[in-house]
Amino acid sequence: MREAEALRPRVEEGLEATFRKVRTRHLRRRMAAGIVGLALPALVFALGWFALRPSEEWVPAGPSTPSPSPTSSVAGGACGWAEGGAPVPDGYEPGPRALEGDVDADGTIDLVQVLTDEARPERCRFVLRVRTGSGAEPTAVIAPLEWPGTAPEPRLLAEIDGRPGVEVVVDLSPAGVYRPGAVFAVVGGALERLELQLQGALSAELFPLDDEFPAGVDCTGDAGTIVVTLGAFAEGGDTRWELTRTTYRADGSSFVRIGRETAVVDVGTEADRWPELAGEPFRSCPFVTGR
Repeated sequence: MREAEALRPRVEEGLEATFRKVRTRHLRRRMAAGIVGLALPALVFALGWFALRPSEEWVPAGPSTPSPSPTSSVAGGACGWAEGGAPVPDGYEPGPRALEGDVDADGTIDLVQVLTDEARPERCRFVLRVRTGSGAEPTAVIAPLEWPGTAPEPRLLAEIDGRPGVEVVVDLSPAGVYRPGAVFAVVGGALERLELQLQGALSAELFPLDDEFPAGVDCTGDAGTIVVTLGAFAEGGDTRWELTRTTYRADGSSFVRIGRETAVVDVGTEADRWPELAGEPFRSCPFVTGR
């Protein structure tokens, strides 16, 4: 794992360069319109690349100094308090959006909120809290993404990984065109962040909720199985999308890739082919709340 973590920054650099060409036209349009959120987090480049090109081996472009992923949950101790079941310190206030559902699978309704303390360092500013019916309060610190408009907020609750209880989907860029999310589950009384297994020991903690390019995620008919669909312009112009739909099955706190299919469709018809591209993430999952 240490070798994989050391490799991750170099993978991020190379993947960003690879995708820059296909996104140049749309990024310029965003800049002209003054839309925030042009830079995509590197782990989603990794997600898109390995989903679209799983049979190709990518060679790192060059050395880079390893650094922590900005999308990862931050250990509470690094923020000056004990994350997990410890009380949230004074100064954190709940945001305007709250969701209710049975997250810990004990038969009672739990309250899900993202708390904010603007006086804290940015990486410690946001805390996901589940106030359970039993009185426990598991928490997880969420480091924001590296552009404005990315104050996390709870998006929805749904049964995603096949285990008892609903999972919490957090929108990490609610004000952006590109909208990645994080998925959390309560396991053993603690919040765990779920991840997609990409290639080898590499993984991604971001799930594509929506984008101006085709991007979406949904459940299938089999419990604990999801599909992640991504797209880019097909060769020869910008009137057709080349889509790749990857199927993952839950294995603990990871989703392992088990299948892949591709299609080329006209721009504007992608949701007709695969409904997860309609901008409603996890739409087919059981017990969805918070739409």
